[in-house]
Amino acid sequence: MAKATMEGITSIALLPCGSISGHFIQLPDSVCYGLQGSELACEMECSRGEDYRLIKRKKEKVVVVECRGHDAARLRNVDQAHGWEKDVIGMVEKKNAEHKISVSFDCETLKADKVAEDHIKQFMPNLAGLEDVVVNVGKMAITGLNFEEENVKDEEESFEADFKLEKETFEADLKLEEETFEADVELEAENVKIEEETFEADVKLEGEKDELEKETFEAEVKPKEETEDCS
Repeated sequence: MAKATMEGITSIALLPCGSISGHFIQLPDSVCYGLQGSELACEMECSRGEDYRLIKRKKEKVVVVECRGHDAARLRNVDQAHGWEKDVIGMVEKKNAEHKISVSFDCETLKADKVAEDHIKQFMPNLAGLEDVVVNVGKMAITGLNFEEENVKDEEESFEADFKLEKETFEADLKLEEETFEADVELEAENVKIEEETFEADVKLEGEKDELEKETFEAEVKPKEETEDCS
């Protein structure tokens, strides 16, 4: 299946520290994507690279690209990353080509000094005040980036997670109800047992009371009988 390609105009600020910051406006829908890049350390002097990110709707994709042309930058994907750190090499040499993102940019307009400052104040106010910033404007093409497809996938995963949570909650509630019912039955049985024991104790106490009253009555009657015999 052929990958969709996004094309549009890009405005990138090349910062003295080696980082890049800018916007990619997809045409003809004028959808704006944020671009952020930071220079990657490389052990080999002959190799240099940029960490290039595309951001939209709080989502982020990272692509390693090679920056050539100095102030008039040209950005292209890197097929080999010998000399970089292992995590960078891992990103570059991904075997899963299905999700690989390709980036292509060529500077068509170079802005420096006062022109660059005016551009930054208007379109990148967060960078205003930085010195020695160069701005590149040109066409960019991005292939393999599909946020809409990922949004659908996220919604499906969210639905599955909600369904799983609802199922687990239902099972937990059912288990709690069963345990509560069993506890209530056990408590009821204990209450019945206590009532039976209390009843037996009351009956026994009543019997002892009757016996005591009988003995008392006999004790009271006996002296009277003895008195009558003496007379």
